Amino acid sequence: MPLPAGQCCHKLLSPLTLTYIHSVLKSALEHAVREEEIPRNVARNVRTGTPRPRRFELLTAEEARQFLTAAQDHRLHALFELALHTDGVTDLVYRSDTSGKLQLRKGIAASGGGVGLASLGNAGSSAGGADSEYGAAGWAVSDFPLLMGTPDANGDAGTTPDIWGVRSDGSVRFYSGGPSTVVPGSGTEIIAPASYWRTRIAIG
Repeated sequence: MPLPAGQCCHKLLSPLTLTYIHSVLKSALEHAVREEEIPRNVARNVRTGTPRPRRFELLTAEEARQFLTAAQDHRLHALFELALHTDGVTDLVYRSDTSGKLQLRKGIAASGGGVGLASLGNAGSSAGGADSEYGAAGWAVSDFPLLMGTPDANGDAGTTPDIWGVRSDGSVRFYSGGPSTVVPGSGTEIIAPASYWRTRIAIG
């Protein structure tokens, strides 16, 4: 509904929006100067200041679980789950030779950026307070004498690291890393079984 003359909604554009508008306008006027449509770019002399970065309060692990439960039937539920599991904070994946499983320990963001190393020191200090299963049984040393995590190699899950493994038969396999588990169905054989691969010190 239109406001009566002389009245304002009292809503102001944020500094970040103003900076963006100024950037677009300045770029458009600069193009017009190059095309000799106007003599000069008056937007060059306008100072918009430096906008403050936005700060967000992260959900706790319990809040995230409650949100995903409430959004279970939403058409974008899978997107919500992916977004909540890719929080930009470094996590720790390790294997237990007792269970033969891979375990995931979620890190907690440090106040100055990066991850708080103490949150990776033990399960109780991690995000959520417990480790979760990252890979089902079959990852014991007897099955995989050598495992190595590397930066994302195939781009299928953004920047999520992947896993290279040498199996007991000497074959080298590639496993795609996912936000909360090894990507189901991955495990492509990159190198056929060869005995000398079982003696390699490192791969990746």
